[in-house]
Amino acid sequence: SFTTSTAANFASLAEWIAPNGTVTNVKNYAAVTATYDNLDDPWVVGGLVAFAFGKIEGCENHGAVTATANSMNTGAMGGVVAYTEEEVNNSKNTGAVSCHFGVAGTKMKIYETNPWTKAPSVGGIVGLAYGNFGMSKCENNGNISYKLDDITVAENYNRTQIGGIVGAPSGLVSECKNTGAIDILHTTPGRTPFTAKQAVLCVGGIGGGEWDAKKGDLEECVTSYVGCVNEGNITVESDNASGNSPVGGIVGWPGAENGGVLNETKNCINKGDVTI
Repeated sequence: SFTTSTAANFASLAEWIAPNGTVTNVKNYAAVTATYDNLDDPWVVGGLVAFAFGKIEGCENHGAVTATANSMNTGAMGGVVAYTEEEVNNSKNTGAVSCHFGVAGTKMKIYETNPWTKAPSVGGIVGLAYGNFGMSKCENNGNISYKLDDITVAENYNRTQIGGIVGAPSGLVSECKNTGAIDILHTTPGRTPFTAKQAVLCVGGIGGGEWDAKKGDLEECVTSYVGCVNEGNITVESDNASGNSPVGGIVGWPGAENGGVLNETKNCINKGDVTI
């Protein structure tokens, strides 16, 4: 197994894949476990790779990937790769992907300085993706568990994106399949209701949504889901009292709220139950 309590960027195979590099036909069977205490840096945890600026082809992860922390300064977590700016194809994950923030007996700390958003992106294959990203013919069979049970109503946690295949992508996601269950606990310590602006969830059986699709920012809205299948059940328990946290069998939030976007979700099938 691979374990850390200090390395913000952590995986079994490689912390980085350089541009023009390729990882092909690599399999991991070892567990990857990260346990953080007041980590100042964004954390990036993957089953095989943390950061990828090169392609991943035909790779498999079969070990559990787990991150536990009492602080949140954004991050990315994926069964195969946490963050990528290149293609991921014909890859598979069977290991459970689990993250828990707000460890019992501690106080959740929110860091203000981060490159993306305060909340993490989590996926069965890929956590967060941008640049030249695209993925096809990938399959996740591992269950995904996300637990944030110390939400403080005075804080702003922003947007968490969670998907059976990819959390927050930026590019075409095609012919991918998820069979893993997605279980989410998104609550305050005393079960006090909070508003959507304080903590937003975007959850989908295939993808959570979009990397950074802002209203009117059309050039950033490039993610489409085509020919994908979800068979995993999705269960969300949240103290959000005012909505605005989309949950879908295929995709949670598919793009900017603008009629000009070209995002598509087509020829996809959901067979999983969605319970909120």
